[in-house]
Amino acid sequence: MMTPVMADRKVSILDHQKMLRQFVDPYPTTEETFAQAYESTIDLSASQLICKGNRSCTFWDAIRKQPANLPQNAIEDMTQTCAGGFQESSSMGLQPGIFDSHTFRFFTKTRNLFVSQEGFLGLGPPCLEVGDTVCLLFGGAMSYVLRKLESGRYKFRGYCLVYGIMSGEALDSMPEDRVENFIIV
Repeated sequence: MMTPVMADRKVSILDHQKMLRQFVDPYPTTEETFAQAYESTIDLSASQLICKGNRSCTFWDAIRKQPANLPQNAIEDMTQTCAGGFQESSSMGLQPGIFDSHTFRFFTKTRNLFVSQEGFLGLGPPCLEVGDTVCLLFGGAMSYVLRKLESGRYKFRGYCLVYGIMSGEALDSMPEDRVENFIIV
């Protein structure tokens, strides 16, 4: 399940800061804070979504710990997109000028910030909806968004960038029972 952030494409960083405070650190699979994961997610030039911190557990260990520490009211608080006019907040510990960078604007202008059911942060396509599925397709270079249709088949919605699973972390320790077949139309 996805928790997309969609609205008028203008938001203050303070709205995201409020949302991030609801999560219990550390970010899944790392020893980083959610604020650090957020910054790395939206500033692709800084990390290419590779976790810098030591891993406290594997991606699949984090999934097994469900339900995640996702606050009940996170969905209501995340009602804006990450693209648009940001105001910086030093209390969040973000790098000065991050929201003024060309890279930030380029990669986020048509992407939606989301939080997965397991508490992973990511940037998804503009058509992202609650209930969409993030998956790793064998042979794919990144994670992808699929939407389940009434027929049980799936519609390909686009690629997404999910912090903490972009460097093969999820595939390294994936249990066999997590492999699924999808019919994509």
